[in-house]
Order: sequence, then structure tokens, then C-alpha cells
Amino acid sequence: LARLRAAPARQAHAPPTGWHCDLFRMPAPRDSDLQTQEVLQAVVLADSFAKHFRPITYTMPKMLMPLASVPMIEYTLEFLAAGGVQEIFVFCCSHADELRRYVSETKLDQRLGTVSLHVLVAAAPCYSAGDALREIEAKGVIKNDFVLVPGDVVANVQLAPIIAAHQARRELDRDAVLTTLMRRVPPRHRSRRAGEQMLVALCGENGRLLLYEDGSRRRQNGKLRLPFALLQETDLLQLHEDLYDTHIDICAPELLVLLQDNFDWQDLRRDLLPGVLGQFEMLGKTIYTHVLEHEYAARVHDPYTYDTVSRDVLARWAYPLTPDTNLIPGSSYRYSRGGLYKEEGVSVARGSEIDGGLLGRGAAVADGVTVLKSAVGRGVAIGRGAVLIGAYVWDGVQIGEGARLTGCICANDVVVGAGAVVPHGCILGAGVVVGAGARLEPFSRYSVLTREQISKYGDDDDDDDDDD
Repeated sequence: LARLRAAPARQAHAPPTGWHCDLFRMPAPRDSDLQTQEVLQAVVLADSFAKHFRPITYTMPKMLMPLASVPMIEYTLEFLAAGGVQEIFVFCCSHADELRRYVSETKLDQRLGTVSLHVLVAAAPCYSAGDALREIEAKGVIKNDFVLVPGDVVANVQLAPIIAAHQARRELDRDAVLTTLMRRVPPRHRSRRAGEQMLVALCGENGRLLLYEDGSRRRQNGKLRLPFALLQETDLLQLHEDLYDTHIDICAPELLVLLQDNFDWQDLRRDLLPGVLGQFEMLGKTIYTHVLEHEYAARVHDPYTYDTVSRDVLARWAYPLTPDTNLIPGSSYRYSRGGLYKEEGVSVARGSEIDGGLLGRGAAVADGVTVLKSAVGRGVAIGRGAVLIGAYVWDGVQIGEGARLTGCICANDVVVGAGAVVPHGCILGAGVVVGAGARLEPFSRYSVLTREQISKYGDDDDDDDDDD
């Protein structure tokens, strides 16, 4: 508030840079408080251990991919800092040099204020989130309860009351190792991955998680078949198909020990949750769920959810995490009528049609161009008569006259020739050139890397059963 009072007078529609998140962020604890309170820690898993965004992620970490002009990890770290986290460990297995360079060049550690940021690099190859957490446990950096989150989450959740509830629950149940955050959304909501049919069973008395699995496995001939043991757990059983897993967890340190004892647990959702729930009689550990009713939280799993989360951010569902907050130094986005975010130095011809989306600094839009619900990066040139619908065009892309891009991702410095068609689902790696008049196949992917170079990067991300 002191910064706001000291700021020069501005127009009502243009709040001072950084103002939203300064008000959103919790005040830093005083030194006297730190002497009596445990330091709240967080672990950010920088690797997705999947290949959904290849070929882009061969040479670029997924968490540095721009989402509405901002690298994904910026959203994650801002969310944690705003929630009162005081120490963050970013653990990466690949692309460590790129991450360190980004932190240094953007002064990310300084921008987080009182938050202490550490980049941890795997000493040995890690092929899953389970491997990563086992190595973190071996490093001995986690001292108390911590927040666990992947580096591709966008959320405006207030963590303080959730962490307080987790700690109070731990006082009553010392075997509680995890509180997972789920958001209430309809079963067919666009935030869900394509085909997702998650079935969740909760104890209505205390929110304890009793079942977490694919609901299609429990359906047969129009009936839902449940294990009889569920009915014996509680008198108030809640069955949900309206809960979306945000992949934000509040964890006890014992969770890391549990992973060390169970080396076959690789994926946190496919292995750890079913493992703890299915072996309750033997392990004696419990998991609880906190349901978000009104706050926003979503993870970017794949190109489909990249599109849905981007649209949510541009539609201000994740406020104050919006482009006009200008998280990155040097950004100058302003929000205007029609849902358009535009930086300074953008050139738009009179005969063009722009409906929503985002235009970065130095973008040049020629006459007769149509840009609908698309994110256009800095220095992009769009030729006369080109059409962009739901396209994500990163910095330095050149689009020729009459080209058509629909629902695709074009990484930095891509060139799309005149009259070319880049249809839905295509991913073009950095520097790819699409010839004039070319018509690409839907969901195709292109890279300038040779087969030898691809084989060099091939083991950076492990295969994922849910890949495209």
C-alpha cells in the first residue's frame, strides 16, 4: 500500500506495474516470528517426465515455455511466494543450464523478495517424479511440512489457511502424509484432460481420501461398481466426478521416507496415491483432500491444456496472474476493451480484425489480417490477409501473406510461407520454415534438429502412458 500511495497518479484503467501481485502477496514474516515458526518450504519439480511438447522440449525446458507471454515457472513461483512460502527448491533433471541462466538474467531470485530460491540439479538420471523426490530426500534439504508442485501450475490460491488446516489435521492424525488440493469443476469442464473421468471418494466427516482412480474402470453396463470396504470406512461416503486434481500437494516429510521405502512408486498419481490408499492396513498412512470452491488452479499437462489454461489466463480467471500484471521486467502489457492485451510498439493496420488475445511489443499486423483469440509474441510479422485462430505464436515468428494458422504452437523464429496452412494440433519447433503454399497435417510436429541431435536429447523426458 505504501508503494501505491507513493506512485504517481495514473489512469484508472492502468494500475501500476506489479501492483496486483504486491497486494496479493502475503506480508513477509518478521525476524521475531521466524524464531518461533518453522520456515515454510516448497519443492517445484521442473521436469514433467513426459513428451507432450516435443520437439520444443528437446532444447527448452517446459517450465520456460511462454504461456500468455510469461514463462510457466513465473506463475508457479509467484503463487508460492504469494502464499507465504519462504524457501523454494526448484529441482531439475535436465536443462539445468537454461534454468540457471534464466534465473540470473531475469534476476528471478531478487524479484521474489524475501523468498529464498535454490536450484537443485539431479546428481543421477531421474526418470520420474518418484526418482526426483527420492533424490531430494537424500539431499536432506526438507526439514518440515512442504508444498509440492510441478513447475507448470497456474494458481491464485491462498495457501495460508490450507496449510494451517493441514497442520491442525496432523495434530489429530500423525499418520497423515499428504493433503492434495482439488478444484470443483463439472465432469466435462475444459480444464480436464481429454477423456479424463476421475472418480474420487472422500470421507464426508473429515475429507480423508478413500479412492482415487479412473472412473471408467469402475463402470460396467451402466453401473458403478465400488469395493465393499469403502462402505465400511465411513457412514458419510462422498463420491465425486466433479473434482479436478490441481497437482498441488501439502506434504509431510514422512512422504519422502515412504517413497524411499517403495522404489516401484514412480508417478505420484498413478502409483503413490493408489499405493497409500490400497495398502492402508499395512502402511497405516492417510491422505486428505482440500476442495477449492472459487479459487483458480490448473496444470498444463499437454497442448490441449496449454490452450485451455492460456485462455483462462487471458480471460482473467487466474487474476491477478494476468499479462497486465507484468511479472517480467520490461513488460508493458495493458488490458483494453474486447479482451485484448497489447504492449507498447505494436503496429496494427486499420483493415485488420483483432478479437481478444495478446500482442507483444514490436508485433506488426498488416492490412486484412484476422487474429482471433490468439497469443502473438514480440517482433512477430503477420502478412496481408493471414488468418490466426486460437494460435500461439512466440517471439520472432514471420507469417506470410494469406497463411492460415489454427490451434497450433509456433516456437521462436518460425517462418510460415505465404498461403501455407498450419492446422489444429501442430507444433513447430524453433527455427522451422514452412514453405509457401504448404499444407501440414493436423497434429504433426516439425523440428530443425537432425536425427542424431534428437537421439542426444531423447532420454531427457521419459515416455508417458498418456502421451498424444
